[in-house]
Amino acid sequence: MTPCNIQYRWTNGETVLVQAQPNHSDPAKATGWIGSVIDVTAQAKAEQEVLATEDLEALDAIAECAMAQERIANDILGLAQLQLKRYNITPVAFDLLASLRNTCRMFKNECKAKSIDLSLVFGSSLTRLGPHARVHADPTRLAQM
Repeated sequence: MTPCNIQYRWTNGETVLVQAQPNHSDPAKATGWIGSVIDVTAQAKAEQEVLATEDLEALDAIAECAMAQERIANDILGLAQLQLKRYNITPVAFDLLASLRNTCRMFKNECKAKSIDLSLVFGSSLTRLGPHARVHADPTRLAQM
């Protein structure tokens, strides 16, 4: 006879934790069970909200990684074009702050798993340009750095 813990969610959405253990530590002397039922609905909902947020962040990171892999493949093809002297680099206008944020988001979960504090801090010259600072450059090469 071993103690048991069961978490159960009722159809009305309430969640309870059911705990039961023998009424004596010696199984030969146990004549019954002692149990309790605890309402853990609030805790279960809070845990679900945290998981949902983390899941969305993980999906964003996966999408960013997939795009990074696509850029790497394109770079390999670009290198072949460079070697054949057929590659032209044309700077484009892009949102610098958004590009930097996306690059950091791509590594956020990996850093979190390794207990590394990753933060993006913009200098005063960049913040003076406003929330949508646009620059003319190659955003793919910037993300690679």
